[in-house]
Amino acid sequence: MSSRTVIAVIVAVVITAVVCTAVTWYILSSQHKHVAAPPSGKTTAPPAQHKVVYVSHPELVEVWKTPPLIPRQELIKLGVYFRVWTWWTYFQGYVTVSPDGKYVVVGTVKGQLYVYNATSGKLIREFTFPVGYIPRTIRFTPDGKLMIVGIWSRCGEIIIYDTSTWRKLWSLELCRFVKGPSNATVETIMREPWLAVVPYYAVVSPDGKILYVTIVERYVNPKTQMVKYYYVKFDLAKIYPEIARKYHHYIVGVWTGRYWSRIVAIDLQTHKIVWVWPKNGTAHVDIPILALSSNGKYLAAASFWGVDPENPVKWHMGKVWVIDAATGKVLYTYSPLPPIPYINHTSIWNGLAFADNGKYLIIVTGEGRIVVLNNIESVSKHRPVVLWEKSVVQFIPTQAIMTPISGKGTSKVIKTYIYTYAGLAAVTRDYVIVYTGGTYSVGWTPGYLKRPVMVHPNGTKLFIFDIRTGKLVYVDSFYGMPTYGKVRPFVLTGCYLVGSIGINWVRRDASLAGVYVWYVCGHPYRVIRLLTVQKGLGIPVDVAAHDSYIYVLTGLVNIAPSPTAPAKIVGEYRLIAYRLKYT
Repeated sequence: MSSRTVIAVIVAVVITAVVCTAVTWYILSSQHKHVAAPPSGKTTAPPAQHKVVYVSHPELVEVWKTPPLIPRQELIKLGVYFRVWTWWTYFQGYVTVSPDGKYVVVGTVKGQLYVYNATSGKLIREFTFPVGYIPRTIRFTPDGKLMIVGIWSRCGEIIIYDTSTWRKLWSLELCRFVKGPSNATVETIMREPWLAVVPYYAVVSPDGKILYVTIVERYVNPKTQMVKYYYVKFDLAKIYPEIARKYHHYIVGVWTGRYWSRIVAIDLQTHKIVWVWPKNGTAHVDIPILALSSNGKYLAAASFWGVDPENPVKWHMGKVWVIDAATGKVLYTYSPLPPIPYINHTSIWNGLAFADNGKYLIIVTGEGRIVVLNNIESVSKHRPVVLWEKSVVQFIPTQAIMTPISGKGTSKVIKTYIYTYAGLAAVTRDYVIVYTGGTYSVGWTPGYLKRPVMVHPNGTKLFIFDIRTGKLVYVDSFYGMPTYGKVRPFVLTGCYLVGSIGINWVRRDASLAGVYVWYVCGHPYRVIRLLTVQKGLGIPVDVAAHDSYIYVLTGLVNIAPSPTAPAKIVGEYRLIAYRLKYT
């Protein structure tokens, strides 16, 4: 990089910092920020879906931990570890707890599934799958009698186990519902599981009878073992009525892969397929998330990435479908408006949840828009009825350094906008809890990594809104990206929200990575910050919780500041159990 370029970057950083300070002040002050004090006296009731209320200040005490689940040197040899200089990681892992808190289950990138006694840490059962078969989606029925395991593999599979004997009862191959077996090899899938046929997300009906699962497949070039990308142009005025009212046409272009997605409803007693959506053919977008109302009547799905090159108006990123859970019939659809002028596409990764027995549907888009719909009224009118809408992200002009991922070619500085990715942390009876992740630059080009020259002022934060009014009641910063062991990297236990927080890749820093805990009954506030990297434990890959127990799957991280600096790898790939101790 030339000296002129370096000077230009420094000047841009200074100017942008001033702009961002003003923008941040405006965002927070306009939304009535209130940093709440710790509760005193009588607390409010906990979220409706939880029974336990804790009112004292806890600390995290280690109860037990497993030996390394995969040898450290094996992971280093495979290159399967976090790197502080990039947001991208192939590290995978999944932790979940049975509804009665009896079992904690871990699925690893190597294809193992471990079942532990949740309080003692005793290994109860170990399942080993072939190379390229990764147990990544794990659910229990509400009564805990069945364990459902989603296998990410060339064909994808759902396996049902009886938890009284751990005997396999039944399995279903999933590739027949999408394009067919993936072109990805087993070696590719172990390194990049998302290139498999993926049972991304699963939910079980409140009565434990029906399993709903979303299946996603991407086109993988069989020779290069990479996703093939297409540049697609389409008219936003044909998708969004708000745009059509202002513009006759609004043509945009995006890069996209090819996708095939399906939602399948399965009877867990008879093992029969209840319904499939879409009924004829597949959805041509990435659908990673499902939400089911607590009364079991409504199912919602949302699209994260991709448009259909042949029909981008019908199948595009950032769309929500609300479905009758009994029949698979679509009741209404909603597409949150993207930023206008069109700076970035709309996407929904995990921002979807019902509240108050299906009365509200909460939607959080990747670019920071929070929308709460009156779902009951929307169903009756067959169109979305918006209760309130907010935004926690502004697009800020600055520069980024664009570097070829392959290492071939030279880096260059480009003008761009930056934003911070947003997702849904949790929904309680009173609150919509939204998080923002890392800082990214607008516009994605295949084969390049774009590193912003500054951190977005609203990045890596927690925002808590009143669910009925949209009033912002709390903001807190956690300094690093949430890590995505599962689609939603936060869990609720009683009155506590637990998050697994990883690196800050723009700052190239992992010193504040770890487990963060917030109290969310009454006046929210942060109560615990367990810094796992500083303790030499590694990055939290995933977290799960039940009652006072919190389970953390840790992974290796290279804390060297760049790819050329000498490696300094910290941590082990293991499960650690903590308990909230109250004073």
